[in-house]
Amino acid sequence: MSPLTATILISAFLIVDSIIVFAVFNLAANEVKSFAKHFPQVAPQIHAERRNFQSFSLGYYNFGWCFHVIADAQYVHMLPAWLFRKLGVPNFSIPRTELKDPKKCFAGVIITVRSEQLRGPRWCLAPDLR
Repeated sequence: MSPLTATILISAFLIVDSIIVFAVFNLAANEVKSFAKHFPQVAPQIHAERRNFQSFSLGYYNFGWCFHVIADAQYVHMLPAWLFRKLGVPNFSIPRTELKDPKKCFAGVIITVRSEQLRGPRWCLAPDLR
């Protein structure tokens, strides 16, 4: 195989893979955007706890290390990491009154929010289940 043929094949694979990865990230970002539109951003309280790069799942989508979280007594404030901000996902604040039916799972807790299954860390979604 000539170097030109190898270069063309490798370039074709990289282009196709990039298109697929972009499409998957865009689908995931659109899912979060449609979820976030129900929860406008609210300023966190002064003594809120913040942790960066937390993992969440929404439905079938897993967002590993894609959110910074600020948790206070009334809200769980979700701030998307760099990639999701670039894809247009806004900051949003989920009221604790919307967090229904917590269930422990292997790596956190599963909560029902507006008929959606949200899985995330216990420290912010259901601190009483620690």
